[in-house]
Amino acid sequence: MIKIIFTDMDGTFLDSTGTYNKAYFKEVYRKMKEQNIIFVPCSGKQCERIEELFDDCGEELHIIGDSAARIKYRGKYIYEALLDNNTAKEIIKDFSAQYDVAIVACTSEGAYVKDTISEEDFKVIRHSYAIVKKIKDYAELTDNFIKVSIYDKKKRCFTILKDLKKYADRAYIVASEDAWIDITHKKVHKGAAIKWLIEHLHLNRAEAMGFGDGPNDIELINEVEYSFSVSNAVDELKEKSFFITKSNDEDGVLKTIDMILKL
Repeated sequence: MIKIIFTDMDGTFLDSTGTYNKAYFKEVYRKMKEQNIIFVPCSGKQCERIEELFDDCGEELHIIGDSAARIKYRGKYIYEALLDNNTAKEIIKDFSAQYDVAIVACTSEGAYVKDTISEEDFKVIRHSYAIVKKIKDYAELTDNFIKVSIYDKKKRCFTILKDLKKYADRAYIVASEDAWIDITHKKVHKGAAIKWLIEHLHLNRAEAMGFGDGPNDIELINEVEYSFSVSNAVDELKEKSFFITKSNDEDGVLKTIDMILKL
């Protein structure tokens, strides 16, 4: 029996415009609550940004956000794994010198970008973060980091990823798509956060379902019994999933959940 459902957001739950069928979700979410099924959005986005996306029910959801570095529930962080300050700053300094990319440094106080960032890049970043602050120098940040994200509007991230291999023993590094790279604590990824939450809620993987679309969702589907790829997913994920559902532009996640709830 399904008791918990995890879904990636961009490219999976959200459609190509970055939104979702809110009326349909409201109906399906009501049915989930009636059957005591927990719905968990998983995203590289800030937890607060996910809360915004889900309007009135945002705060009552368990949210795996900030590239799985944090889990938030009812206004409190119940799980957090931080990236060492020195490691994060070393990576930032390295990439600032090598590439013309936008770097987002995330701490518990919010997401920070350089005050020289273009307005175009800032608008893209704001789409994923509820709290974005401009800063003159990342050296001003003294706390450990939730994560560091690299946004490259030239979409070279799968190539850039190769230059980050030297940090692989100190951080977990993944390109969620060709325009974004996320860098977190070495042991942080969606699978680790999902495993922790399942145990925290005294459930097991046999009671879990998950949806994804990208290579960074492999750890997600590995931690659930019932794994789904949307039809627009990369082949690598489809090959590892038990089922393939409709695309993110066809309400694939919601239609599948709705069907399961009727069984």
